[in-house]
Amino acid sequence: MFRHQPQTGCHLCDARHPGGRVVRLLPHHTYVCLRHGTWIGPPDIDHPAVDLTRLPGILDAQRRHLLALRRYGWAATYDAVLTGLMLCAHIWSPEGRPSPFGRWDVWDDRLDVLIPFDREKQDYVGFSTSRLFAAVYPEAVALAPLIASPYWRRLAGGTEAEQARFFAEVAGRVTYPYLPPDRGGDAVAHWALADSWRPPSRPLTTYTPGRVRGILPGVAANRLARHEKSALWFSRLRRNQGRTLLFHGHLKPVLLREGEPQYVKWEGTVWHSTRTDDQMKEQVAKMRRVAG
Repeated sequence: MFRHQPQTGCHLCDARHPGGRVVRLLPHHTYVCLRHGTWIGPPDIDHPAVDLTRLPGILDAQRRHLLALRRYGWAATYDAVLTGLMLCAHIWSPEGRPSPFGRWDVWDDRLDVLIPFDREKQDYVGFSTSRLFAAVYPEAVALAPLIASPYWRRLAGGTEAEQARFFAEVAGRVTYPYLPPDRGGDAVAHWALADSWRPPSRPLTTYTPGRVRGILPGVAANRLARHEKSALWFSRLRRNQGRTLLFHGHLKPVLLREGEPQYVKWEGTVWHSTRTDDQMKEQVAKMRRVAG
């Protein structure tokens, strides 16, 4: 039930612990400190906590996340919320915006609060991928019950009429920019086709306590370089937020599912997560026959 690496938590909770930096091992379902109304988020480059006073929807999403946890258990909820975050990331990417209006406008508005623009410095303050996750978190949690529920999973992988009900329910919870009959490049349809019948994905790694090894993990140079590059592109273009989320290690468990093709470059893995072509359907049909 716990993340595989320690991270910083709520700065107000940590203030009562003197003696330097505090790191915590948090469960997978903790994204918000409800006591102090601050965003904790997934493990990321060290970033100051975000006050969510102006974003009560994110606080409500954490409460609904805990309700899903009690109903479906930690494993199904873990997979469902990560899958919801992945689907929202695809919808937020530039190719997922076929019209000028949609849920991405709400996400952009939240970013104005989470990563404000400093007029004096002419730059954005406090960029981190964790704050991008905060922008889509309410919609990801709204999708989670559909992904965790055995009933809705059965409809997602069923007949065309049953799938239509599933897609309509998704569209009622988050703006769904892909329209039938052509569902090419559709992450939601890919999940329904390739993953709805599989058991929930588990974490890729397990946590080794720092006290066993005597040290806590640091920030790798390549990870820091990716963070700085993402911050640079965000400050210049303020776009590709969805793509930044898809390239974050937090979503790897639902992008690197068991039995799916492994690509040398991560771009191939991200591309595969939207495939719905005939070859993909044949591969899935064979896998389902073997699994059955």
